[in-house]
Amino acid sequence: LELIEEENEAVDPSKGSFSTADLFNSKDLRKQLIVGIAVQLMMQFSGIDAVFYYSTTIFYQAQVDDPELATTLLGIVNVLITILAVRFMDSAGRKRLLIISWVGLFVSYLVLTASFILKPSYDFMDKVSVAATTGIIIFFAFGPGCIAWFIIAEIFPLYARDTAMSVGIFINWLANWFVAFTFPHLLEYTQPYTFLVFVGTAAFFLFFTIKYVPETKGLSVAKVTKEFASVPLPTKCCGS
Repeated sequence: LELIEEENEAVDPSKGSFSTADLFNSKDLRKQLIVGIAVQLMMQFSGIDAVFYYSTTIFYQAQVDDPELATTLLGIVNVLITILAVRFMDSAGRKRLLIISWVGLFVSYLVLTASFILKPSYDFMDKVSVAATTGIIIFFAFGPGCIAWFIIAEIFPLYARDTAMSVGIFINWLANWFVAFTFPHLLEYTQPYTFLVFVGTAAFFLFFTIKYVPETKGLSVAKVTKEFASVPLPTKCCGS
């Protein structure tokens, strides 16, 4: 109730309709905008769609009886873990779960890449590939898969929230298209090192989360805004 009252107090009646141009030109919301865009990119550049794209092949090579069914079950696990994460993040905190997720994704992608490289020498590496793929799904669901939308809703004041969510949806779909378009080409020319790209993105987003993403659990918009005042994000590149 206290958070709702503080959010209502944070509404600026003079803002009226807040357009996308207003959002990008607002100096007061520039850090929030950068973080909001970054957490949307996290969802797609985590490599989750690429993993689902390749998972059936991984299961086939591991001699799973029904690779297509195994991929479908992975999707169900993704949904179930996401639901669990939504229930758990209020006690654990958004930022903490993101950090744990990025560490898990970084390790899982390293293991997956190592399994591809070592597969000609060790037969059991097919099983390692399956384990690493499952780990990627679980860590994604516990982190960027569910938390990104909560963060973008919690870091913007009410007058800018709808516009920020619209921008987030656009960025998310644009990144989704980019990964879907480029990954088949990446897969064709970089095997068995393809997933090293996502080792890199996991490392980058882990750094970004630790340094720039504030904890929003239990905080009003006013308190989150104060948190952003101490976030050391450079903003001059985004305008004057």
